[in-house]
Amino acid sequence: MTYGVESTLEELLAMRNEAAQLNFSARKVSHSHLSGRYASHFRGRGMDYFESRPYVDGDDIRNIDWRVTARTGGLHSKIFVEERDRPVLIVVDFSPSMYFGTRKALKSVVAARLAALMAWFSCGHGDRVGGLLFNPANQPDAELDIRPAAGRAPVLRLLQALAGATRHHTTANGKNRLIDAMQHAARVARPGSLILLISDFSATRTEAEQTAFRQPLHSLAAHSDVIAFSISDPFEHQLPENRWLPLSNGLERIKITAADKSTRQRVRDDFQTRQAWLEREFGQMGQPVVPIYTTDRLVDAINRPPTRN
Repeated sequence: MTYGVESTLEELLAMRNEAAQLNFSARKVSHSHLSGRYASHFRGRGMDYFESRPYVDGDDIRNIDWRVTARTGGLHSKIFVEERDRPVLIVVDFSPSMYFGTRKALKSVVAARLAALMAWFSCGHGDRVGGLLFNPANQPDAELDIRPAAGRAPVLRLLQALAGATRHHTTANGKNRLIDAMQHAARVARPGSLILLISDFSATRTEAEQTAFRQPLHSLAAHSDVIAFSISDPFEHQLPENRWLPLSNGLERIKITAADKSTRQRVRDDFQTRQAWLEREFGQMGQPVVPIYTTDRLVDAINRPPTRN
């Protein structure tokens, strides 16, 4: 196994250590992707009332418990604790376009690591973790549906499936599975879930594809929180100039030239247009899109300040 081309179960198990470094406190990461509404997705559906105690300097006056204050004659504040046991559904798109990469790792490997990172984080915070994996359609394990459940057992099952999915990179000309994954997620996700959608979103180029994607997305967002992790390779942002580039689909190899300025511009425009549409579509619903590059350290990428247009 070549590091960055496939993932092993051992590697994904080790992501538990990375998950311990994530901090979704809105106060501590107020300038990152995790600030505001984005952070609230990871803190669960809300905060549960725990108890009331005497008011101390610095307490938020909005949390004053007026009933206890009136009954005791002394000012009291309400104390809340994080709501636990939220269903977290990690949806990973392993379409053929995900088995591509030019630096450090294929997009499929980055997707597997990211899914493992978020599974460990969610499990460690008492949430119920599940996953949907949609692999190339010609594989015997093309679809895997793990319903959210408590404990480590569903996480371990998910990690095993993720490691297996990264070994499908020799399957060329398969169907893009993103729309299939979205439609299935819309059918099985329970209200109040947190949906983590991991893909390169290459199946949202055309108007017809965008329409097919939009319908299940809006269905999910109507009753759940949805966060999109958009994975991309440096070549999608900018092809290198004056170079012959060897490409392979797992069965055939070709060379293309990036010397032509129009070719480089077309590749860059395709990615930027797709990304802009994705951010606009999610933004209209108040849902975040997190860009992830194959060269990123994932913890740093999640904490990266959002781009301001």
